[in-house]
Amino acid sequence: DGLPLLGRPRRWQNLVLAAGHAMIGISLGAVTGQKAAQLVTGATTEPHDLRLLDPDRFG
Repeated sequence: DGLPLLGRPRRWQNLVLAAGHAMIGISLGAVTGQKAAQLVTGATTEPHDLRLLDPDRFG
């Protein structure tokens, strides 16, 4: 689908994935790092809804 993966997979809740950015990695690097840090620390990721980037969206 061309979108990166960002979030915690159901199978491994101690893992945060931030991968698959391809050609938009430089553009999204800063916000991806910020959102990954928020996921690791348990902070809110608002105002961004990360469901479209869920690592489990393929199965």
